[in-house]
Amino acid sequence: MGKDETLPEYEYSKVPTKQILEVSFIARGHMGVTIVAMSDTPQENELVLPINRTVHIDYNENITNIQEEKYIWPKSTQEMVLGSFFLGYCLMTFPMGMVVQRWGGKIPLQIALFVNGVASIVAPWVIDWGGWKAVCACRILQGLSQAGVYPSIQNLLANWVPASERGTLTSYVYTGSTLGTVIAFQMAGYLADTRWGWPSTFWAVGAICIGLFTVLTIFGAASPPRHKTISEDEKTYIMGRVDDGTVKKLSIPWKAILTSRHVWGILITHVGSGVSFVFFFTQVPSYIHYILGMEVRSSGILSSLPYVVSFFTSLSFGILSDYLTNNKYLEVKNARRLFNSISQVGVAVALLSVTFTTSTVVAVLCLVMSMGCHMAMHVGWMHNQTQWRIIFFTIASSGFVANAIYVLTTTAETQPWNDSEEFDAHIEGAEFNTEKKKIEKT
Repeated sequence: MGKDETLPEYEYSKVPTKQILEVSFIARGHMGVTIVAMSDTPQENELVLPINRTVHIDYNENITNIQEEKYIWPKSTQEMVLGSFFLGYCLMTFPMGMVVQRWGGKIPLQIALFVNGVASIVAPWVIDWGGWKAVCACRILQGLSQAGVYPSIQNLLANWVPASERGTLTSYVYTGSTLGTVIAFQMAGYLADTRWGWPSTFWAVGAICIGLFTVLTIFGAASPPRHKTISEDEKTYIMGRVDDGTVKKLSIPWKAILTSRHVWGILITHVGSGVSFVFFFTQVPSYIHYILGMEVRSSGILSSLPYVVSFFTSLSFGILSDYLTNNKYLEVKNARRLFNSISQVGVAVALLSVTFTTSTVVAVLCLVMSMGCHMAMHVGWMHNQTQWRIIFFTIASSGFVANAIYVLTTTAETQPWNDSEEFDAHIEGAEFNTEKKKIEKT
C-alpha cells in the first residue's frame, strides 16, 4: 500500500468519532453502577424514609470534605432516574436528525459533549439540593443532547471516509459504544470505592466530556473543506473518493412504507431488541449488587464482562455471516433470520437460565452469554429474586415474540419503493392502466 492510500485514515483520525462515541456511552452508561453506589433500596417491609441521607459538601479553608452517605430511594425511584436519560433521547432524536442534515455533524457533537460535561460536573451539588428529581433533570438534559450523536457520526463518516474503506472504519467506530460501556461500568465501580465516593464518577465523566469538547472544537471539522490544517493533497484524495454531497430531493412513499409487512417485522424486532438492551444497560449492575450480593466495585467489573465478550462475538458473527452467504451455504434472507434468531432467542434462553440458578458464577455466565448473543436487556423495577424472575420471563417472552414475527415477515429483496423514481413511474403506469380500463368500459 502506497503512501497516498493511508491518507484518508490519517486525516479521518482528526475527527475522533470513535472516541466521541466512547465518551458518549461513558456518560450514558455509568449511571447503572453509580446509582448502586449512591442509593440504598428499602426492604419490602420497610417504609421509605421521609428524609434522604445526602452527600454533605463542606467548604473549610478552601478544602472540600465529602462525607459519602446514601439516598434511600425505592427501586421504582431508581428506575425513574435510570430511564430519564432515554426519555430525553427519544424526544430529540428526530429534531436532531434535521439539525445534522442542516448544519453537519460537528455542532450536534459539540452540544452533546458540552451539555453532558456540565451536567455531570454539577450533578453532585444539584442532587444534594433537589434529590432524585434533580438527577432526573440532569439525565434528561444529557439524553436530549445525545440524541444527535448517531446521526452526526453517520454524517461524518459519509463526509470523511471513502466508500471503499467505509465498511471497515464504520465497524471500528461503532466499537466505541461497547468500549465506552465497559469503561463506564468499571470506572464507576472503581471511583465509588475511593475516598471521594460516587460524586467523583460524575466529576470524572464531566472532565472527560469537556476535554473532548475542547479537542473537537479546536481541531474537528464537519467536512474536509472546512478543516483548518488539512493539506490540499489530502483534501483532494478524500473528496475524490466520497460522495459529492449533492442531495437530491425525492418524495417519500409513506403509504407504501407504512403498509409494508416487512417494515413492520423489522420495526417489531427492533423494539424487542431495544427492550432487552435498555434492561441490560440499566438493570444488570443492580441485579449483580442487590441479588448476587457483590460489592459496588465488583458489580462494575462483572457488569462490564458481557460487553467485553460482545465485542468479540459481534466480529465473529459478522465473519460467519459473510462466510455463509459468500459461499452460498445460506441465502441472505435465511442468514438474517438465523442470526436474528441467535440474538433474540439466545438472550431469552440465557435470561430464563438466570431465573433457575442459585449460583453466582452460573448467573454471571448466563448474563455474559446473553450479551454475547445480542448485547442487551430492559428496564424493570423489581427488588427481590422472585420479582426479578418475573421481569426476566417478561423480557425473554418479548424476545421470542419479536423473533417469531421477524422470521415470518423478513425478506432480503429490495422493496419497489426503495427507488423513488422507479416507484413513481410504477404508480403512474398503474394509474394510467386503471383510467384506460374505465374509458374502455364507457
